[in-house]
Amino acid sequence: MNEAQEKTPEKELEELFILVDWSGPHKYEEASQFHEHHDYGLYQIYGRHLVYGSWALLYIGCAPDRNLGIRIPEHGNCYTEQPFEFHVGRLRGPTPDKTTWRNHIKLAEQLLINVHAPILNVQHNRAELGPELNHVHVFNYRQYRSLMPEVSGARWGTRFDHIAYDQYYSADNFRQPT
Repeated sequence: MNEAQEKTPEKELEELFILVDWSGPHKYEEASQFHEHHDYGLYQIYGRHLVYGSWALLYIGCAPDRNLGIRIPEHGNCYTEQPFEFHVGRLRGPTPDKTTWRNHIKLAEQLLINVHAPILNVQHNRAELGPELNHVHVFNYRQYRSLMPEVSGARWGTRFDHIAYDQYYSADNFRQPT
C-alpha cells in the first residue's frame, strides 16, 4: 500500500469525545422548567410500553436551539397522562462556539439513537449511521439510566467495514527461517 492509499479521509479526522452529564429522573412538570442558559442538550423519556414493559426507553431527543424546558413540552401533553420519567443530559467541558455546541448535541443524539434504538425513534435506524460519526465517542455520566456508559461511532459505524470478517491475526509473518 502506498502513501496515497493510506491517506484516507478517516485517518485525517481527529477523535471527538462528547461528555454528557445526565440528571434525573425528572417528572414532566420538572423537566419542562429547565430554562437556564445551560439547559440545552439531550433528553431521554422512559415509560410503559405494551411489548417492552414498564420503564422502557421510549425516546431520545435533543434541544440544540431551544432549551429543554421548551423542547420537551413540544411533544404535546402525551407525556402528562401516565407516569413518565425524563433524564436530561448537558454537555460537559468548556463551552465552544454556538455552531460547534449545536453540532456536538446533534452528533451525540444521532449516535445514541442508532446504538440504543429507542422504541419511538422510528425515523432512525442503524443503516443511517454515517461516516461523520466514525470518530465520535459519547461518554455518559451520572444518571444515564439504561444507556451504555460509552458509545463509539468507531464500534457502531462503518469505520472498520473494510476489514474482512474472516481476516485474523496470524503468526505466519513471525516464523523464524529454518
